[in-house]
Amino acid sequence: MYLRQKNTREASMNWREVANRDDVVGGEIETQEGEFVFRGPIASVEVRDDGLVYFQVAWAAQKPISMEGGWVKHETTSFVASADVSVEDIGEGKLHFRTSFAESGTIFLKGSGNKLDPRRVRGLRVCKSHKRHAKAS
Repeated sequence: MYLRQKNTREASMNWREVANRDDVVGGEIETQEGEFVFRGPIASVEVRDDGLVYFQVAWAAQKPISMEGGWVKHETTSFVASADVSVEDIGEGKLHFRTSFAESGTIFLKGSGNKLDPRRVRGLRVCKSHKRHAKAS
């Protein structure tokens, strides 16, 4: 369920505006799809002419919405969203979107303090370059 705080001022933006922000790469993307939540650190974001937004992630994790079992490694290295939907700045370093590819998604901006610790992801082995990337953000 998506809840908004009463006093949060929302600002709508398009995906090109999101891609041009300097606090998206180095942040994290989280999507809810069906019964699972997926999350990963954003390595790049690209809005393409095919009407889609492509996020490359350094690694990805998944967990059931029920939260049982915790985070486990997922093999994906990308997330895709429709460029036709708007993105809402919901404050506290978070951008929110809804699409047909992901029931809902949140971008946790670089520096917001909201990061998934890779040590909490079962089966994930992070190489040194990804650790440097995580520390730099």
